[in-house]
Amino acid sequence: MAITRKQLLKELMPGLNKLFGMEYIEPTTEYHARRTNHDPTLWKVVEVHRRGKVVTGEKELATDLKRNRAQALVRLLRSNQQHGS
Repeated sequence: MAITRKQLLKELMPGLNKLFGMEYIEPTTEYHARRTNHDPTLWKVVEVHRRGKVVTGEKELATDLKRNRAQALVRLLRSNQQHGS
């Protein structure tokens, strides 16, 4: 069985960072439902990329939704994320 680069880095990075005194923080992805700026009755779904407490990126996935649709989409994305890892 061949070891991929991704698997090798996943195993080695915590040890290397500890050796050199750096703390490696695993990047995370979160999904949120937020109100839109132009109309507070409409909602949007955003994907937020974090490294620790620092937001490294934000991507808008859906916009102009009713609240229940936005919350249902967020629940679906979060459950898919849990089953994927």
